[in-house]
Amino acid sequence: ERILDRQRRGLDVRNAVITVSEGFDGKYLGHIKQVLASWRDHLSRFNRHVRRAIGHRALHKVTLDELIQLIDRLEPAPDSSRKPEVLAASTINRIIDLLKAYFSYMVKIGEIEVSPAARLEKRREMNARQRVLSKAETIRLGQALHDAPLLIRCLVLLALATGMRLGEMLGAKFDDVDFDNATLLLRKTKNGRSR
Repeated sequence: ERILDRQRRGLDVRNAVITVSEGFDGKYLGHIKQVLASWRDHLSRFNRHVRRAIGHRALHKVTLDELIQLIDRLEPAPDSSRKPEVLAASTINRIIDLLKAYFSYMVKIGEIEVSPAARLEKRREMNARQRVLSKAETIRLGQALHDAPLLIRCLVLLALATGMRLGEMLGAKFDDVDFDNATLLLRKTKNGRSR
């Protein structure tokens, strides 16, 4: 349809069809650089897993079945230090997130009419982790912290007490502390949501 429209208007039809890689590099990458702090992760995932599989395909011809096959065939990239086993469900889900976001954006800007990734289903993640230090580990940590600078001691104790990540602790602002309720609002978290 886009080709016919361009022909009717007397325009060059060669520009009417872009590949998945051309769409990513020429349109989506510029967009995510402006809105995502983690845009490098998207670029890396695209380069490692998507570009080599369907990057050459015409954007408007990619199907849901093709994307399902891509997901089913995912494995660590050739230069990865991982063993050549199946990728973790969480990693596959990040690639699915990338595909959904990319194709949705291409719909939004009018490059395609429908996202083939809209009905991709995520894998079930079994990533709940809870680790408790043993008595011996607690003693060793206390000994190690004894001579550590005050800032390090405070950060380690805060992390142990709250489960906060280092970036969350370092990004916290004094204004976000609610002393009456003994709470701290985290504005910048790994997933981008406040908590």
